[in-house]
Amino acid sequence: MALIQTRSLTKRYPGVTALDALTVDVEPGIVGLVGANGAGKSTLIKILLGLLDASGGSVRVLGIDPASDGEAVRARVGYMPEHGSLSLSLLTRRPVLLGLLYLLIWEGLLGNLLAGSLLLSIQQYMLTVAAEATPSDLLHERVSLPVAAVMAAVFLVGGTLLAVDRLRSFKLAGETS
Repeated sequence: MALIQTRSLTKRYPGVTALDALTVDVEPGIVGLVGANGAGKSTLIKILLGLLDASGGSVRVLGIDPASDGEAVRARVGYMPEHGSLSLSLLTRRPVLLGLLYLLIWEGLLGNLLAGSLLLSIQQYMLTVAAEATPSDLLHERVSLPVAAVMAAVFLVGGTLLAVDRLRSFKLAGETS
């Protein structure tokens, strides 16, 4: 059984044909996909993974049609794009800013600058904004390994620094024996 099988696979964009009637059988073994920029390599990969619909023809990956069951293909195939599918700034900007603002309010740091009733309205506003932002599909996207490693390191270091700073603020009172 062929790992990948295409028959007259075609993908057209407005003004350009990325794949033109590609017919290929890829058998098990070591395979490379090489070509010039704009040759259709990324387009082919996206179609094989069910991330992009073909304009014509048919595709089978491990016997599965990615157009109808791309999730099943992606569950069996490892794919790491050259550049992350989501940039770090796109992925983290909104949730991190919301989290930092919420922490500032929760810790009362912002409360030192604002009056009581204004603080309460800002907290309610932030809770409303966070509730509206959480259903976003952006938070359910997969992240490439390098982006995930950077994010994990940032949160680990940031959390550790925050915890150490909070622990320094505690004072011991009373007698010890």
